[in-house]
Amino acid sequence: MRNFLIACIGVPLLFSTASTYAQKTITISMDHNDEDAMVSSSAPNQNFGNSSELNAACIGTNSDVLRSYLKFDFSQIPPGSTILSAYLTLINNPTSAYNNGSHSTLSGPNTTYIRRVTEPWAESTITWNNQPSLSPVNTVQIPTSTQPNQDYFNLDIKSITQDIVNFPLKNFGICLHLLTESGNRGLIFSSSDHINSSLHPKMTITYTTTVYACKNIKLNTHYFEDVLLSNLNGEENINWDSSFEFNSLSWTNQSNHVDHRTIFNFDLDSLLQNQKVISAKLNLFYCSSFNSNGPHSQLNGPNQSHIYKVKHPWSSSTVTWVNQPQIDSNNSTLVPSHIFDDDNYFGIDISNICINFQNNPSENFGMLLKLDNESQYRRLVFASSNHPDSLIRPEIELVYIPKTNQESEQQGITVYPNPSIGSFTISSFQFTVSPIEVELYNTLGQMIMHSPNEVVTNEKKLLLDFSNLANGVYNIQLRQNGNLFNARILIYH
Repeated sequence: MRNFLIACIGVPLLFSTASTYAQKTITISMDHNDEDAMVSSSAPNQNFGNSSELNAACIGTNSDVLRSYLKFDFSQIPPGSTILSAYLTLINNPTSAYNNGSHSTLSGPNTTYIRRVTEPWAESTITWNNQPSLSPVNTVQIPTSTQPNQDYFNLDIKSITQDIVNFPLKNFGICLHLLTESGNRGLIFSSSDHINSSLHPKMTITYTTTVYACKNIKLNTHYFEDVLLSNLNGEENINWDSSFEFNSLSWTNQSNHVDHRTIFNFDLDSLLQNQKVISAKLNLFYCSSFNSNGPHSQLNGPNQSHIYKVKHPWSSSTVTWVNQPQIDSNNSTLVPSHIFDDDNYFGIDISNICINFQNNPSENFGMLLKLDNESQYRRLVFASSNHPDSLIRPEIELVYIPKTNQESEQQGITVYPNPSIGSFTISSFQFTVSPIEVELYNTLGQMIMHSPNEVVTNEKKLLLDFSNLANGVYNIQLRQNGNLFNARILIYH
């Protein structure tokens, strides 16, 4: 029996069929221990983590641009809960040094974006020069102020909140910044460090603990295939399956027109195998290195794109622009135009396509990313699963109903004792006396152990010791001879 030394990160979540509980409403008010901070373009290396200000503004003739970051603690909401509503409240700071505490529309509307943050940051160290990247997906607009000291209640950020609750390790908060960062305009709010706690940011969230399982998978060539397609003269018949880029693009190369699309697929059966998909979100990262095309661009118009369901088979080793398969124009999802040149894209909703694949496995031929308008000059440039920096390869976030123990037994596997203080025996008539691959996931969907060569005994049993793990529910995936087995274990010391 092998002992695994495992670093366990997570919170309890039932790996079972969904269990529905009563609807619950909570209010989360930020205090000085929470993280929020403002950054300033005129003081690019200065930290304002202790400021009582939380502004989205452009101030003065030198156009000092202010942006604000804030992160709520959602740890009391179980991952996999269904968010019914999530409203943000921001209160004007009447004692602000900026514009005497008044919002400003002197140079035009002060419409402001609320955007999801996609990289870590810390209140005590964030500055203009090191501020994190953002996502344009599910962006919310704060409308232009109509009163100088207007408070904003019930700003609907349900979609952003749902994705963050499901995957707490991706909770990097939200950012407030003006739609137009020029002239004299701005919204002036109070931070969690304001002396008057009634002015602090807060959220009111209603949810039901219909708890599903959540899994975040960093996609690599083991699960995922993606191929860049190019129609540049001389490249139409070249297979670019080793490209570091994942693009939708229309540009020129030495005066020759070129379009890029990206075709991709992932092994949904291996990731879930008959476990019902509730939602599937794709995260794409800006290709910040090994990038031959430059940043996202809307030089001649919007670079809005769509991801389409592919209708016919293709091979990652042979697909080219010339032989690319047809797409289903009636089954697609929006990829919005970028806002900042280095935007990452978190939460692209490919649920309907993935659910269609699961309901109709014979139709799973993957997806294709392409611009809505393939006329130069415009582009989105992301990192592919081949990129040397594994941290910026595509990710998929799956929310699903896992199999019950009975369904696991229908696969022909038995786990005992279960619950256990840490020692488990897994047996199956389908096992062979040969190495078996073991993966263990916590309730955040994070892989916390991977062992490619565990030993199956002559009695077709696998002996595992997880006594170093904390109490909780875990999901095991086993792979041997092309077969995938899933089981849940409960550890209770």
